[in-house]
Amino acid sequence: MFTSRMSTQYRKSAQTGEGGVALVRKLVTDAGGIFRPFESTDLGIDAAIELLTTQREPSGDLVLVQIKAGKSYIRSGNFYLDADKDHFETWVRYALPVVGIVCNPDTGEARWVDVSDHLRQHPDSVLNGPYSVEAPANQLFSPGGFEFFLKHFRRNPTSATQVDVTPNLLIRPWEPADAKATRILLNSIAADYPDFYKWLAKKFADPSASKKVVEIGNVIAAFSMWQRKDERNVKLQTFIVSPLFRGTAIGQHLFYHELRTWALDGTTARVHVTVASSKSDLIAYFRMFGFRVEGFSPQRYPRPAAELVMAKHFFRDVVRTPAQLQSFAQRLYDQLWGLDASGSRFGVDATDLAVPATLPILTMTVDSTTSTTAARILLMDLNGQAVLSHGDESLMREFYPLRLHLKGKRYVGIPIYPAWVDAMLSTSGPHTPLKLRVDHVYYCFPKIRSLSAGDLVIFYETKTGGGRGAAIGAAVVQAVAIDSPANLFQNYSDLGIYALPQIERHTNSAGLAMAIRFSLFESFSEPVLLARIRQHLGQQTTFQGLTPLTRDAFEAIRTEGVREL
Repeated sequence: MFTSRMSTQYRKSAQTGEGGVALVRKLVTDAGGIFRPFESTDLGIDAAIELLTTQREPSGDLVLVQIKAGKSYIRSGNFYLDADKDHFETWVRYALPVVGIVCNPDTGEARWVDVSDHLRQHPDSVLNGPYSVEAPANQLFSPGGFEFFLKHFRRNPTSATQVDVTPNLLIRPWEPADAKATRILLNSIAADYPDFYKWLAKKFADPSASKKVVEIGNVIAAFSMWQRKDERNVKLQTFIVSPLFRGTAIGQHLFYHELRTWALDGTTARVHVTVASSKSDLIAYFRMFGFRVEGFSPQRYPRPAAELVMAKHFFRDVVRTPAQLQSFAQRLYDQLWGLDASGSRFGVDATDLAVPATLPILTMTVDSTTSTTAARILLMDLNGQAVLSHGDESLMREFYPLRLHLKGKRYVGIPIYPAWVDAMLSTSGPHTPLKLRVDHVYYCFPKIRSLSAGDLVIFYETKTGGGRGAAIGAAVVQAVAIDSPANLFQNYSDLGIYALPQIERHTNSAGLAMAIRFSLFESFSEPVLLARIRQHLGQQTTFQGLTPLTRDAFEAIRTEGVREL
């Protein structure tokens, strides 16, 4: 006797859930947003909502959405986002805001709740529950209520990086447990690449692909991934900062960490990254770290944008003499810029390009004066107009870890109190010691007025305040300004950690203070104690304010403190 077996059934709960997703999709579209459903169902997130500007252009603001639909989520007229511990543990790690939307499919009513805000307000709930969050009655998810939803999640745009203190961040290797949060973070770029998630899964499983995250608390705020193509070349495959953390210098911390990693390995000569030509913000961002466009690849993306190849070149030279400077400049002219007397570039002339372009004949002049720091290398056209100018500061920044140690430059010791070391330089701590953004600012009395961009400084942590009494790191001066505290604070308040009253305590009799903007800080792995510094200086210095150093003393202290590149 045969018994019939029922075929696989389409569960009613699945149908209700899909109805909820359809309802939210329609509401978002009608209200003027973009609904982006996720392919994967294992993330605890159903979709992302991209918020548009008033001109209906993408704003860059994304909200992650978990959708619940059905009568079981509505009790006594109240709407509840019911979940479990796994969901709470997942949601708390996302840098993007997570929103719960609870729908009544019978009436079409929906309400929303800011899950990320709830978890910030109730951190114990991740471990102990309750694993249910009410969606308030006044937070209707509807075309009429969408404006309130928009205002709640729209970020205020900022043109400057605002950092009050060094973020409590951790740069660490990526772990498989980070996969969910990382996939969410990368969702905004997935549409540009066919089979993106298959490629990403392969990279997650590939131990030769270096993967790092920035973790703040339990949140993955940024992600970088790169892979060595051969002994000399590295491909930066992915670099992204969560929209919630853009403008907080977290990206600079992570990117400078990677620059140091590539520089310290001693073999990497070039790192390249591909960027869509439509991503002007990314192009500018990579330019800040010395990347320049070296190639174009049209029709790479399924939209009207070319793929740009941007590359960063590493030079480990230490230039100490005018002859060494001339030799280095000639290498740039021949090997990096590919210039010759005919005006071609690496033997390519204007007619070889897809669209003929002007490739002018360029000549190079080099100022080998040991005491200067500006306009060191000039490229000029036949009319004598400069088309490219490099001073010491820009050369060291663009071709990092290049160092220009000409004898007549300024070398200065800067005393710094332990409290400022902990907040600004972050040379100590249980995790990665490198937590400094690319540029920073330090305020002091205007003692050495001739200090300028391209000069070099060593930071000395004083014993006052319980410090180590030791040199702890070196940096390159980017700019120096002497002005009233109010003007300095207005110009540099997006950098450093000083408030206006603290700057006012560093004024001279004329009411002026000094701001030293510096970059490329390198933390000494071995702090150099004062006794050793005095041996190098050959004198009993006390580091009371800015202290002039000779080049030889600077190099001796730096060599003792940091591993040579």
